[in-house]
Amino acid sequence: MEVVNLLVGSFFFAMIVFEVTGHRLRAKRETHLDVGLCPMPMPDGTTPNLEEIFLGRCWEFQYLYSSQDNCPGARVDCSDAWQKFKTAFVGKDPCNINDNAYDELLGLIPIRFADDMTLFWSGTNELAHGYADATPIDTLEDSMLGYMLNGLNWCSSEGSDRFSSDPCPDYDPESCSHTPSGVFWSSVSTMLAREASGIATVMINGSSPWDAFWSGSFFAKYELPNLDAEKVTNLRIIVAHDIEGPINEECGEDSVKRLEDIAAASGLTYTCENSPRDVRLFQCVDNVNHRQCQPRRNRNQIREETTD
Repeated sequence: MEVVNLLVGSFFFAMIVFEVTGHRLRAKRETHLDVGLCPMPMPDGTTPNLEEIFLGRCWEFQYLYSSQDNCPGARVDCSDAWQKFKTAFVGKDPCNINDNAYDELLGLIPIRFADDMTLFWSGTNELAHGYADATPIDTLEDSMLGYMLNGLNWCSSEGSDRFSSDPCPDYDPESCSHTPSGVFWSSVSTMLAREASGIATVMINGSSPWDAFWSGSFFAKYELPNLDAEKVTNLRIIVAHDIEGPINEECGEDSVKRLEDIAAASGLTYTCENSPRDVRLFQCVDNVNHRQCQPRRNRNQIREETTD
């Protein structure tokens, strides 16, 4: 049985290496197209050429990246999408954007993932997106709207008819709680949660010096409260740990226990796993010789070594 498990694990590991390596080679090949060009500095204000980037990503996603698992439905008119996006914040107070400002845009480009394919994340940005790249599962940033606006910045000023090149205001719970980007991401996060079905997965950081489940995170504020217990058959909680540790929280402990209690009180069935095999195997892609990537290790050995 151990031999069979090792062979299965090795096959899965090889598939992850193939997927991730292919993804990185594509990214590397695209980077090499720009040899000799320095990266452009990102200003604090609205991202330069925002309209061109928005429209380009809109068409690019539909022609190159959309699939049956993340397709918004009908073909999207990107020019119409741009007008709906711009109307949501141009000429408005950048600290007081209405909660419903992006409703028309979300109506045009809904977020729909297939059953079992939704991955939420908190404190695990790089790991969660790498894991999603290597598996069929999708994050918010894999949706059309998430892809189009990821990494961009935008704002205007009250009464203006253009974007602001001045620094966009930072979120402040008392003085600036409704920024253009903040309202957008809270809106799409809410939609993603409401549309989730089947097994919904959340990956949180059990090696963080702060709470693995932070009450101020987008997941805690907008996604967890909007999961529909009638549509979500199981909330799979993954408490991921850095391969070098430390293990600060695990299932059933501290803030993770609060997450479990909230899920139960909301009528959600949940399971919780500490650095499950599929996540650990993905981490081993970049750490093939690490002691935790060797076969026949148990959790007690791992915990002892990461706390030494």
